Order: sequence, then C-alpha cells, then structure tokens
Amino acid sequence: MSTQDVKRTLSISKVIFYGEQHHRELAREAIRKSLLLLKNGKPGKPPILLLSKNANKILVAGTHAHNLGYQCDGWTIEWQGVSGNNWTAGRPVVIEPYLDTMDALVPAWLPRSEVQGVADVLFGDYEFTGKLARTWFKRIDQLPTNQGDPNYDPLFLFGFGLKTQPRVEL
Repeated sequence: MSTQDVKRTLSISKVIFYGEQHHRELAREAIRKSLLLLKNGKPGKPPILLLSKNANKILVAGTHAHNLGYQCDGWTIEWQGVSGNNWTAGRPVVIEPYLDTMDALVPAWLPRSEVQGVADVLFGDYEFTGKLARTWFKRIDQLPTNQGDPNYDPLFLFGFGLKTQPRVEL
C-alpha cells in the first residue's frame, strides 16, 4: 500500500464518522442552548413567542427562505459552499432602523444542518436561555463597541438575552 493509499484510507475513515447521529444530536443541543431571544412582542402587546404547535401557517420570509444552502451558510453534510433550494447571520448586523417593525427577534447564528434545534425552542419544547457573547451595536460608526468605552451605547448589551419557560402541555 502506498503512502497515497494510506492517506486516502484515513481520509475516508474520517468521513464515515462525520454527521453520525450522536454528532447531530450534540449540534442540535448546542443550537437549543445558544439560541437568543432579543425581542418578544411590542410594547403594550403580549409576547408572540412561543409559537403554537397548532398554528395553521408560519411565514418564513426573506431571500433565504427557500434556500437550504444559504440557511446552512453554504455548508452542509453533503456539500460545502453553495446555495441550495430566513435570514441567518454569523454575527450582529445593523438592525436598529428596523427593530420597531419587528414583533420578535431571534438570531439563529447559522444553525446549519441542525436547524430543528431552532424549532425545538420556538415551539416551546425547550426554553430560550442564550445570552449575547458580545455587544450588539446600533450603527457601523460605533465599531468597535466595547463595554466601558466612553460612548458605549449599544442596541443590546453584552450578556443580554430574554428567557422563556418550556411549554407545558396539558
């Protein structure tokens, strides 16, 4: 067996383990535990999350709504770096001008192939517990934004995150 054959065999053996059920379960748990709830309802109105499992329709809107590749950030178990057939981001983006028009805000942080973890929390099987690992700025001209800066005026503070309780089925 040549060195090239050994390398190919080792490479193939690693692929066999990628995406196994226990890895996917761990990824789904990580999504559930890190999912953030930054806004839930408008002032004077009741919260809109958690979603009812009996809802007739749920709208997923945006340029990525019907594009699995984009929802997975172009990286899936089967293919890397392409779009497929929700808006997800891997970092805070400027949303301050639009925040008042939103009923709720749940940044998904690129859940990739285990997006079901997002649904687990949205529908109340698990609680929202995520906290911001960094300050969420209002405007680009605030960058860098760090706690303790003289003009520190973030949209969401470092460590912010609303909590919910899991839905109790009667």
